[in-house]
Amino acid sequence: MLISVDGGATKTVAVCYSEDGKIHGMGVSGPGNYRTSGIEMAEKNIREAISRALERSNIEENEVKKFTLALAGVKDSNVKNELINSLMGKNQSGKIIMLNDGEAGFDCRFPGKDGIVVCPGTGLVSFGRKGASFKRASGWGWLLGDEGGAFYIARSALQEALKIFDGRSKHKSEITESVLEYFEISNMKELVNRIYANPLNIGKIASFASIIAQLAEKGDELALGIMQKSAREASECIISLREDLFNDEPVSFSGYGGLFRASNLYWKNIRKEVLERYPDMMPFEPLYGYHAVIGSIYLSLREEEKGLEFNVDVEAKYMDGQIRRLSREERKNFLLMNE
Repeated sequence: MLISVDGGATKTVAVCYSEDGKIHGMGVSGPGNYRTSGIEMAEKNIREAISRALERSNIEENEVKKFTLALAGVKDSNVKNELINSLMGKNQSGKIIMLNDGEAGFDCRFPGKDGIVVCPGTGLVSFGRKGASFKRASGWGWLLGDEGGAFYIARSALQEALKIFDGRSKHKSEITESVLEYFEISNMKELVNRIYANPLNIGKIASFASIIAQLAEKGDELALGIMQKSAREASECIISLREDLFNDEPVSFSGYGGLFRASNLYWKNIRKEVLERYPDMMPFEPLYGYHAVIGSIYLSLREEEKGLEFNVDVEAKYMDGQIRRLSREERKNFLLMNE
């Protein structure tokens, strides 16, 4: 048995699987990115997600041959050894392999192949791979960049809502009412205290993007404009990587991230923008954010040299089946599923 973990800014996903690629159990918890949640909280959430995956697989931790952890900013940092020793103890630290979350996530769409992947979650980053070359576009964090990601969408919507409240905008939109309901306030003046909390609740703010996506799907013009602008930012990442890595060669592109589950319009607009610029590019339907861990599964099995033919669609079906085994609270709190 093997375990792979993907630790993001708003959630951590752990899966327990056998060497034939079949997923037996899945666990989810809060943020596993130490940069946004701190080392102690990231460690707690990683342990919690692993424990839940083990419990649902009905196996003990000592039965696991290897742990593969894909975490932002850990692979080549001083935090790596601290996290490994803390999670497993020095005696078993050799059972853990650390991966860069972006490189691992890329393989959930194009395992072992060339292509371009855009990843709109709390933030937004895009990766392109051609042979041994692997390059990134965006991914500079919520303050410096990440244009097109959930935090960017939420911030844009909140800014527009405040313009309407001030009388600086003549737009009519349901966004204002949605702000009051989502942040549980009775007046827009109270929003300042909700947003400028210490520490800043990046995940809570970013999750408001799913509300904006729903309003856009319903035809709210202001929300639609925000989503279209965000999709344009995402498409620019894909285009820049095409021009940098592939020049005039056609290339496949896809993505994974929570925004693809929140809105069909978002991917449609990305695809439209990219194909208008480069009609020879080949789009592949994106996966959702929790599917990112499939890339770690692929890399782990490849290292085991099992020689099996890895099938992303099969792995995604395994994961979707495991989603149904999660509690309603887990789905709602960590995967933002309200059904």
